[in-house]
Amino acid sequence: MKIGYAFWGFISDYKIKGNKEISTPDGNAFYSWSIFSALLEAGHEVFRMMPNRDEDSFNAYGKNAFGAFAKEKRNFVYSNYKNYWPKDLDILLLEWRFPIPGRNCDVDMGSKNFQPDLLIQKRLIEKYSNGKTKIIIFDLDYKLTEKDEREVKPLCVLETSNKPKKLFSPRISVEIPFDFDSIMEFSVDKANKENAFIYVGNRYERDNSVEKYLVPLAKKEKINVNLYGNWLESGRDSKERWPFFNYNTRIATRFFRGAYKNSGATLLLAKDEYTKRGFMTARILEAIFFGTIPIGVSDFYNIKKYLPDNLIANDAYDVAEIIKHSIKDYRWRKKIINELRVNLSFMDCRNFVKTIEDII
Repeated sequence: MKIGYAFWGFISDYKIKGNKEISTPDGNAFYSWSIFSALLEAGHEVFRMMPNRDEDSFNAYGKNAFGAFAKEKRNFVYSNYKNYWPKDLDILLLEWRFPIPGRNCDVDMGSKNFQPDLLIQKRLIEKYSNGKTKIIIFDLDYKLTEKDEREVKPLCVLETSNKPKKLFSPRISVEIPFDFDSIMEFSVDKANKENAFIYVGNRYERDNSVEKYLVPLAKKEKINVNLYGNWLESGRDSKERWPFFNYNTRIATRFFRGAYKNSGATLLLAKDEYTKRGFMTARILEAIFFGTIPIGVSDFYNIKKYLPDNLIANDAYDVAEIIKHSIKDYRWRKKIINELRVNLSFMDCRNFVKTIEDII
């Protein structure tokens, strides 16, 4: 089949625009290449439907633009998808883009801050909604509205949720995909107290979880809490509210291994709606791949699907105990991470692609 995959992101290790590295989200770099890889492996003709934002980094670094992990496979992907809009498609897999004031809406198109993702999405829908193309929406940010669905009329909506929404379109639960042929690439290193807890991700809509788990983890349990992301960007008051955390800037994917490998654990922080619906993000796979222990929370719907009881916390005390165990007992830490690398293989990218094939 001809399958177009539309996402607004990067798959290389560097986020470069022109000659300058930029600070912008690049979550796609961790998993999107594996979707391409599984589609190509299954024999499909694959198209990248959003602009190639990796071109500048590839021109600068060549194959080393993908050197941080799974180098050969990611290079293969970059060399074998097609980056144009064909006359027709069998499937348009569309990672849903939503309005962000000051970035893709409510901002002059000539502004340096303007990003065209929303505009490109609109044109993709216009081009492919009136022919044989089946549009499948992948709602990774959980921002798709019923109004959006009624306008687009997709074949279905994919959610990384264990309790999908019921709006206008049929919903199908999927897992965030990763190529599990690569999952054992990195060894499991020892953890240390200085890097006891790590969270690589942004603050968006997670304040309740921060207050419930991370504040007492730092203040009461005296655990070093290290945060990477946009916590101090755009006038956010993170440092004023929580001065006892250690703040680091947003980091590119190529730095994830260095950040994770000696940390005791990370917590699967989730906004309230994610928790209620069991909406799983890539954080769990990033943790085990780059070499740390993921901790789930007991009120996250269906968390036992992903983690054993001894990695599920009711409160900050439980989180602290898991971290201490991880730091103290290397054999246990290594065993847990390697077991998860096997037990979570149901999240393999080939299962994601098979779901799409079965829909059709």
